[in-house]
Amino acid sequence: MKRNRKGFTLVEMLVSFAILGILLVMITLIIQNGSVTYNAVSSDINLQYESQNTMSQLENYIIDCNEFAAVSTAGDRLYLINDESDGTYTVNAFAYDASSKTLQFYKTEGITTLNTDDPNLYALTGSAQPMSSYVTSLTADIAPDNKSITVTLSYALGSKSYTGSQTVAFRNIVASKVIAF
Repeated sequence: MKRNRKGFTLVEMLVSFAILGILLVMITLIIQNGSVTYNAVSSDINLQYESQNTMSQLENYIIDCNEFAAVSTAGDRLYLINDESDGTYTVNAFAYDASSKTLQFYKTEGITTLNTDDPNLYALTGSAQPMSSYVTSLTADIAPDNKSITVTLSYALGSKSYTGSQTVAFRNIVASKVIAF
C-alpha cells in the first residue's frame, strides 16, 4: 500500500514562518528608513524653497526702490521707500518676528512728507502680512557705496536649518542709512 505524503510537516511550517517573519521585519525596516529619509529631504527642500521664494520677492522690492533705503542697527529690519510720482511716498518694511518665527511685511502708503530722521517713519504700521515662515533671523546690510543691499535669511524646521544670502543692486540711485533702534 502506498502512503499519501501530501502536505507539510510541522518542521517545514515552522521554518517557512521563520523565513516569512524575517522578510517582514526587513521590509518594515526598509519602509521606516525610507520614511525617515523622505522627511529629512522634504524638510531641506521646504527650507530652500521658502528661502528662494522670499529672496525673489525681496529682490523685486529692492530693485524697484527709487527713493530711500534704511536698515536697523541690528539689521533685523529693512525699509524701502518709494516716491510714487504723485507727491506721496510708500514705505515697504520687512521685519523679523521672533515670537512667530516669520518675516513680516508692512506697507504704509500716502505719506506726504519724507523726513528720514523722523522715527515715526520707521514705525511698523498697518497690518503685518507674513512673508515667510520658519525664519530664525534676518540680517540686512547696505553696501558702503549705497548701490546694493545684502540680505541674509536663516531658517530652521525640525533639526534642519538653511541660510540664504543674496546681494541685490538698486536699479535707481537711492540714499540710505542705518537707523538706531
